[in-house]
Amino acid sequence: MSLQAQPTVHQDPSAFLPAPEISALLESDPRIRAAARHILESGQPMGPGLQLLARARQLQPDENATVAHPRRVAAFFDIDGTLISGSIIQQMTLQGFKEGHGTLEGCLQFAACYLLYKLNLIPRINMYRWGYKPCEGHEIQAVQDFVDRCLEARIKPRVFREAVEAINAHRAAGHLVVAITGAPDYAAAELSAYLGLHDVLATPTPLSEDGRITTDVQEPVCYASGKLAYLRAYAARHEIDLTRSFFYSDSASDIPVLEVVGHPRVVNPQLMLRPVAWKRGWPVARWNTLRHSGLPVASMSRALTVPVARR
Repeated sequence: MSLQAQPTVHQDPSAFLPAPEISALLESDPRIRAAARHILESGQPMGPGLQLLARARQLQPDENATVAHPRRVAAFFDIDGTLISGSIIQQMTLQGFKEGHGTLEGCLQFAACYLLYKLNLIPRINMYRWGYKPCEGHEIQAVQDFVDRCLEARIKPRVFREAVEAINAHRAAGHLVVAITGAPDYAAAELSAYLGLHDVLATPTPLSEDGRITTDVQEPVCYASGKLAYLRAYAARHEIDLTRSFFYSDSASDIPVLEVVGHPRVVNPQLMLRPVAWKRGWPVARWNTLRHSGLPVASMSRALTVPVARR
């Protein structure tokens, strides 16, 4: 595969018009009705990122979901630290400070909340609800505009070239390629569309009926064991054989998902994941070449082979 491989994104606008069932979903779901009406009444094509987001909101996470007829292979990718260097929320925070939205007090509050979470003194759901607090009451369109600026300026340049090549290899093998992430869903969907992924799984942004951000995040969140509930529900819907599927991640919180796929792939492992990967013999890779740098692809400690899906 060429080292200059680029993300594949379909450019035919007619392909991004909302399908009837998606239009109905957007209009019927009270959490996104106002934003959906703005999109649908504008007469503009619905971009691939928003289509991914609409499909994602149809999924109901279910840790007990089972696959009746497993026949397809999928490659699931974590985003933060795996597809990109750093995290989406980190880059959005930096963008907010650059645009004058952040305060030192807010930064210190977040640091304190994050420390309490890391010490297991508060649950992950509290982190999500606190994270949406600065946006509470803002219209979703304004937040989307901010995220779009951040994507172009900070997030897309941080995509690993090795990640792009892995995505393209799985697509060429006929696999479904899906992001599954704890990052904010709109940013994750737009990045996934840019990279040519087929779907995205993420915690829905909490919205009021008039299309404003709230802090009413619903459980389970797409993190740790909650991420497994999203994975199982998606696998059941698409008849995915998890024993033949892949999951790429850098985080110890994703061990529950790494354990259920046939091909766990550890990328840029965090400290707590390294001994687990070593003990279980999971392939480990170091991805550190940013797409815009022009540097050669970094070597991997073990080959990440991609078998062709069996029909």
